[in-house]
Amino acid sequence: MKKLLVAGIAAAASCGAPALAADLPVKAPARAYVAPAPVFTWTGCYIGGNVGGGWSRKSFDFEGTSEGSHSADGWVGGGQIGCDSQLNNNWVIGIQGMWDGASLKGSNNLPLFPNETWTTKIRSFATVDARLGYLFNPMTLFYGKAGVGWVNDQFTFVNPTAGGTTFFSSSANNTRSGFDLGVGMTWMFAPHWDFFVEYDHIFLGTKNVTFPGFGGGTFDTQIKQSFDKVLVGIDYRFDMMGKAPVVSAKY
Repeated sequence: MKKLLVAGIAAAASCGAPALAADLPVKAPARAYVAPAPVFTWTGCYIGGNVGGGWSRKSFDFEGTSEGSHSADGWVGGGQIGCDSQLNNNWVIGIQGMWDGASLKGSNNLPLFPNETWTTKIRSFATVDARLGYLFNPMTLFYGKAGVGWVNDQFTFVNPTAGGTTFFSSSANNTRSGFDLGVGMTWMFAPHWDFFVEYDHIFLGTKNVTFPGFGGGTFDTQIKQSFDKVLVGIDYRFDMMGKAPVVSAKY
């Protein structure tokens, strides 16, 4: 009887072991790590630099007589500062100020007096614009801009002698303002950093410019001009109220 009792207990234990093992908690397998995905916002301020090219059309008129025209062109370079606010998933508004040094030059001979010349040097320009942009994806912004532009010129009139030396020369510096209109594209290639390309046209109109005359007097010349520029540049974007480009993690 004692042997039968021991054998029964052993058989019961062997049958119950699988059931007890099945009741033990099983640790869930580790889930794969998903790399953090950057989430971009365009709300914030920025500062950056730019380089590019510019060209300006100049036409001269003295007392109703055309004195010809020319284009001054060359390289430009400078910087910009501004702020943007992302209104929703697609629209961004902002304001921007820009200043560039320039080395644009051009000249022409007068139609009636081919030995006389007008020469232009553009030394700098600046713009202040409001911007409105549309996001085609979270990192790519297409925008238009409108505001005011200023262009600083030096105009020189030269009347040489028959031998080629200068008989009379007169120069005047002129800073003119006008309506600025442009379009561009900005790509935010990393949190805090963007690259842009843009085109602008500044409508400068016609204005009388006064020059020192021969023998101490003065004379006025009407100068009509416009200014165009194509720029590429890079910006560094700062946090604004903790809403700068952030990173979200998924696990």
